[in-house]
Amino acid sequence: MKKAQYYYWAIVLAFGFGLYTYKYHFYTPSPIEVDDRYFKVPRIGQNLMRQSLQPYDQNHLWSGNNHVMGKFPFTDYIYIDGEPAIFPGDDFFTPPSFWWDTREEFYPLDGLQLKIGYDTYIKGLYNGQGKAHIPVFIVNETSSTKYLYGRREYVSTMIEAKDRDGIWRPIEYASGIIGCLNGVGFIKIHPKEFCVVAVPVFRGDFKTQIRVKLKNRHSILISEAFPGQINEAQFKFKAGNWLKDSLQEDPWCKFPYWFLGSVPLEFAR
Repeated sequence: MKKAQYYYWAIVLAFGFGLYTYKYHFYTPSPIEVDDRYFKVPRIGQNLMRQSLQPYDQNHLWSGNNHVMGKFPFTDYIYIDGEPAIFPGDDFFTPPSFWWDTREEFYPLDGLQLKIGYDTYIKGLYNGQGKAHIPVFIVNETSSTKYLYGRREYVSTMIEAKDRDGIWRPIEYASGIIGCLNGVGFIKIHPKEFCVVAVPVFRGDFKTQIRVKLKNRHSILISEAFPGQINEAQFKFKAGNWLKDSLQEDPWCKFPYWFLGSVPLEFAR
C-alpha cells in the first residue's frame, strides 16, 4: 500500500516538474499585441484620502465651467491630482494676431473625439466645489496634431439630458469662454494623446440619458449618451436669470450661440 502511495506522489511530482520546466524554459508564449493607435478608456487613480465622492445638488439650469484635469499619451492608467491641468511649454498658447491667425488651416480642429468614462467617478472642480465627476476624454486618434480651443483651466462644454418627451434639453451651459478673449488660446493635442475634462454628476429622482457637447470654435463634438439621474428643475432657469431675460428678445438667434443648437425647455414650442 505504501509503495503505491510512493509511486502516486512520484508521478505527481514528475508531472508538475515537467509542466514547470516546459512553461518557464521551453514554452514561449505569443506576445500580446497592443494596438496603441486607438484610444481605450484608462483606469484612473486619485488620492481621495478615503473621501466619499457625492453628487451635486442642482435645482435650475446653470452656467458651469468643466475643468481640464490633464493631458496624457495613450495608456491604460493615469493619475489625476484633482486640480486643473498645467500644460508644459507651448502646449497651451495664444496665437499672435489672434483674430487673423486662428484659421483652421493653421490650427486644425477636426478629428478630435469625445469619449465617456461614465462608470468611473473622479474628484473635480465645479463652481468651486470638489465632488463627484465623470471623466470625459477628448481624444486624438489621427496622425497629426489637433488644437482645442479654450482656456488653460477649462473648455467650452455643456451638458444635455432627455426630458420626459425624449427630447435633448440643456441642463448646463458654459459661458466662461463664449464672447471673451481674455486668456483664451489653444491646447495642443498631439497624435495618440487625450485631454481629460471633469463633468459633474448630479443627484435627483429623474432617471434619464445624459450627453456632453463640446464647442471647438466652429466644430461641435457630441458624446455618446449614458445613464444618469438629475433634478427635473435643472431643465428650467432660475427666476431672474439674466440669460433667460436676454433670450426673450431674440431667442432663435441666440440658441445656437449659447446652447449649441438645443432649446431650453421653457422656450420649447
